[in-house]
Amino acid sequence: MKKIIVILFLLLSLYLVGCNKSNNERLTNEKDALDIFNDIFSDINIEYITDDIKLPTEKNDFLIYWNSSNEEVLSNDGTVTRQESDEIVTLSAILNKQAFRCVYKIDLIIKGLDAITEKEFRDAMNDYFDDFDVDDVSEDLDLPKMIDKYIINWTSSNEDVITNDGKIVNKGKDNSAVLTGRVIIDGEEIVYKKKITIGIINILPDYFEGTIEFDFRVPAGIIAQPTKDLVKGFEKEWDNKIKVNVIVESGGYDGVRSTTILDINSKIAPTMVLGYPDHFAEYYESGYLLNLSEFIKQDKEFSEEDYIESYLDENRIAVDSDDLYGLPYNKSTEVLVYNKTVFDAMKYEIPETWEDVEELSKQILADCEAGKLDDIVELSEGVKKPSEQLKKGLFYPFSYDSTDNAFITMCRQFGGAYTERESVAKGYAVFNNEQVKTGLKYFQDLSKQKYFAVAESFGSSYTSDAFKAMQCILTVGSSAGVSYNIPTGDLFEIGVSFIPYTDADHKYVIQQGTNMCILGQNTNEQRSAAWQLCKYLTRTEITAQFAISSGSYLPVRKSAYELDDYKSYLNGDMIDKVDSAKAAKVGLEYLNEGWKMFTDEPFYGSAEVRETVGSAFVNVVVNKKDVDQMIKQALNELGPSYQK
Repeated sequence: MKKIIVILFLLLSLYLVGCNKSNNERLTNEKDALDIFNDIFSDINIEYITDDIKLPTEKNDFLIYWNSSNEEVLSNDGTVTRQESDEIVTLSAILNKQAFRCVYKIDLIIKGLDAITEKEFRDAMNDYFDDFDVDDVSEDLDLPKMIDKYIINWTSSNEDVITNDGKIVNKGKDNSAVLTGRVIIDGEEIVYKKKITIGIINILPDYFEGTIEFDFRVPAGIIAQPTKDLVKGFEKEWDNKIKVNVIVESGGYDGVRSTTILDINSKIAPTMVLGYPDHFAEYYESGYLLNLSEFIKQDKEFSEEDYIESYLDENRIAVDSDDLYGLPYNKSTEVLVYNKTVFDAMKYEIPETWEDVEELSKQILADCEAGKLDDIVELSEGVKKPSEQLKKGLFYPFSYDSTDNAFITMCRQFGGAYTERESVAKGYAVFNNEQVKTGLKYFQDLSKQKYFAVAESFGSSYTSDAFKAMQCILTVGSSAGVSYNIPTGDLFEIGVSFIPYTDADHKYVIQQGTNMCILGQNTNEQRSAAWQLCKYLTRTEITAQFAISSGSYLPVRKSAYELDDYKSYLNGDMIDKVDSAKAAKVGLEYLNEGWKMFTDEPFYGSAEVRETVGSAFVNVVVNKKDVDQMIKQALNELGPSYQK
């Protein structure tokens, strides 16, 4: 608001009257009168008047008389009648108080009819934003660029949400921004602000302009190529107007996780990622893991009913919420793989409990030492026979591939606690208990007797390598990785069964496999396209196709198990998938045999706990470290933040 210039005239009569009053009284009246006058015009832009002016006739014991130099434009009571063009009107105010009288004059500019008023500008902007829900904006905005002859300049408070020209981006943690429109009228800047919130676009039309391209990160290995093949079908269904870049990451799922965390910190994260709930907890805490429930609420095509409940439940990672933050993709569990050729020849029985494993391992060691296993299978040239491996200390009847899973499953089967979650942001390592110590000492004793081993016992990365070389006869591993246990040239046949358990009340087996999530550092269009891919990859026929082609993964929908093709697969009718089908069949039979498939509630850092206990298990089993000492060391490595 421009400063009001006040012209003060003291009439001759005022001077004469004022002389009859004391000088102090006159000065006081002058000051009071001037304050009144300034107050009347304090909120009025005297260079831009378009509306009537409120002119009081009495204030603070002063009578006020008004006189306009042009009553056709501005009447004595403040009524404004705008003309075709701007008019300058001199307004006089006569203030009387008893014998005191003074006059103030001020020049006002009454704007012509060709000028827009501030009120008209604001009304026009309000009308524009009233045409849609500013709390759920789902399309780019065509922000008004002009109003009459005046240019409107727009700025966004957060261009990661919406750009200055109204294009939706919505890349950041927040989905709200303030749009500010500025217009200069006759040298005066008028500012208009409106807060908007970007809603999630989840339904792409059958036809849209241009193409949408986004990245989907998956681990290298057996699922990479089947995933690429399915993505091609998805792209074809959308007439190649959606392009998905499948990024195959080395280093397995841990490599996917670590690279994604780095990308999130650099704000270049892919739109879609495969990962475990542990990983999702870290993405959640970064603020960039999308809540899929926002899609689900608006998508009439989607229903949760046909999904395997436990697969969905592990994606409900927020505390006290049923919201989904992912959808299941490649699901599996652990199974016992055994050398069926040896078992048949030696008439061994498949162990059910760990006590059975002890008895069987004792017999296998005796038979191995006697050379009874050496000629059952004709090993490749250069591969040492089992008895020779035993002499070198590299033969164990039983092995467990994942030391992380071995520790966590042991906690359940021995009745001990592993972790405890307070929130997604906070959890604790609570494995320092007698049940866990008992379990660790038990497996350490099995190892000391040469019954039990892990990959490190053989100087290897995977127990499947030792299994194929007949350095062990039984191994526990992922149902999805059964094919890794098949020897080159089909030197022997494999069998698949349930993992051992402690007793009938503790038949626990881990639920494995990853899920799909959508991250929030991309455009709404990319997220929307990613949601379509999530739905596509979990269709009944697609999840069944993936389960068959990838080998031993389990479909994520109930209806997939009823498909003729999948039933034929489970029956072993597909010659090149017989062993995979064995593992899948065992995975499905767990629930019918009274097993409890479990997952642990994820929290920020639970992946680190998992890695730490896996290393501790190796130290206990392979290096024969003291159990109490190793638990203490593991807790020290994790630090005090993980301890209650």
